[in-house]
Amino acid sequence: MKAARFTMPVEYKILLSFCFGLAVLLAVSTISYQNSQAFLAADTRSDRINATLRALDQMLFTFVDAETGQRGYVITGATEYLEPYNAALRRVDSNLRQVKALFADELSHQADITQLEALGNYELVEIKQTIGTRERDGFGAAQAVVLGNAGKRDMDRIRVIIERLSAAKQDELAEVQELLKKRARDAVVSIAALALVVFLAFGGAYLVIFKDLQDKQALTRRLEHAANHDSLTNLPNRALLKDLLSTCLAQAKSENTSVAVLFIDLDGFKEVNDRFGHRAGDDVLMEVARRFKETVRDAGMVSRLGGDEFAVLTSSIATNEDLAALAQRLIDALKEPLPPPLHHIALSASAGIAIYPNDGQNPLELLKSADLAMYEAKSAGKSRFRFARGLPDQA
Repeated sequence: MKAARFTMPVEYKILLSFCFGLAVLLAVSTISYQNSQAFLAADTRSDRINATLRALDQMLFTFVDAETGQRGYVITGATEYLEPYNAALRRVDSNLRQVKALFADELSHQADITQLEALGNYELVEIKQTIGTRERDGFGAAQAVVLGNAGKRDMDRIRVIIERLSAAKQDELAEVQELLKKRARDAVVSIAALALVVFLAFGGAYLVIFKDLQDKQALTRRLEHAANHDSLTNLPNRALLKDLLSTCLAQAKSENTSVAVLFIDLDGFKEVNDRFGHRAGDDVLMEVARRFKETVRDAGMVSRLGGDEFAVLTSSIATNEDLAALAQRLIDALKEPLPPPLHHIALSASAGIAIYPNDGQNPLELLKSADLAMYEAKSAGKSRFRFARGLPDQA
């Protein structure tokens, strides 16, 4: 005894769909909010790092400007070189305060900041003393101070500290930028997920309601296809051939044109089944169907009537000569050896050709005429074709 199958009412399915959509929507919204907050924090941190890098660059430029002004004045005595020096003096205190403030919460860099401040103050004192010596004692005395390289050594140490701090901030900036990229990707994913949830929430109910209808329609299409096509070769079957032939005959009657049917029967196919089995017979039939379809192409429709009987319906070939050529091509298509493991099986076919309106006024008459013509071809020696109603053989 089969167990009873539980089927959930459509109303419950719709309610569950909306509840699920609402829960996922809430979860995605929470994740999106968290991502946005993290993105803002990372963006703020990135701005602070860039501000720190600019402050370090400005500090280095300040000391370079002061040193450049000092050297220019010492060498030339020209007072215009004192302008960059004086400008640097006006900036140095604010630069130092800004750098100290930006690094105030970073304990790992405090030693460098303290040393940088001490060296900066000492460097400014040395520069001031050199300028004062130049003003009091002249070029020679000031040059001796400069050649002592004390200021250069301090300046090199300042540069090393600033570069070390800048490198640390560059590494930190790279980490933040990677984090920003990740947050941006997460935000895109969250938005996409949110859009998907909205779609599912509103589209899910529609899909649930109409799923059964779509399943029934798909089943109907499959049944219709199965009813009109051969299950082995997937070619149109006898029923579909008759329907299409009726349509073609009605059109031919109204337009005063012709329709032809080629009835094809494999020669000695029963022996194939008897010697090699029905599995081999089925493989042969599928290969025959493939070759016939490839031979006919757009010139007509190939169908399998049952067993080893095939038919070709065509309304595009107007002359007996062309019909005879098509029949011969179909017969010749079987002369090529079959693919392994069927290559040891030899095939041939006989065909009969019937033409509307001379050989039949309806599908049954036309198929019967073609069938009789096919048997005449078999009686004449097989692997050949004949026209119905005693029309002359074109072979």
